Amino acid sequence: MPARHGERRSVPVERDRGAVPWVPVLAVAGVATGLLVAALTLVPFDAAQQAAAPATESARAADPGPKTPELSRVPGHAAPTPSGVGERSLIAGAEASGRQRTDASGTFRVLNSYGDSFIGEVLITNPTTGVRHWSLQIAFEDNVGELRTFWVESAPQATMSRDGALYTFISTVPLSAGASVSLRLHFERTGADAPPRLCHVNGGVCGVA
Repeated sequence: MPARHGERRSVPVERDRGAVPWVPVLAVAGVATGLLVAALTLVPFDAAQQAAAPATESARAADPGPKTPELSRVPGHAAPTPSGVGERSLIAGAEASGRQRTDASGTFRVLNSYGDSFIGEVLITNPTTGVRHWSLQIAFEDNVGELRTFWVESAPQATMSRDGALYTFISTVPLSAGASVSLRLHFERTGADAPPRLCHVNGGVCGVA
């Protein structure tokens, strides 16, 4: 009905529409509450981890792990060293086993003599009926110095190794039955020529010419 002049008309309030703007506010409040609860839940866990970290580091420091073992020592002996068998031991062993051999033999002689050096020769013979490899061990007195060169005359060359004053020569091809080969050695020296203090072919003592 239209209002009369001077008469006020009341407008009914729509309560349902007025309540709608509070819905987003409640939703935001719910999210904020959830985040707060999650934060309160995580903080003690992180704090526990941080508290446990120093304890773990302390445990590691107290237990450094296994140590590298030291070299074993025999009671009453010095610590082991990487040195090999000494020259004296090799010569002593060769002298102890020195004997005449039937599979190969050797004879030493001075082939040429110079002012400060000499050329020695070891004639190696295979007296058997089969092929034989050979090895020579030779050492001189202190007046004999460095080995300048060596060669097998008119035959394949031998190999050489040295331990102090002791030289070892080993054939690379065998000797035929009844054959001989000449190994020549050019040494520095002072004073007079002298025969070797040790000369073995295949363990047998060399002769001296």
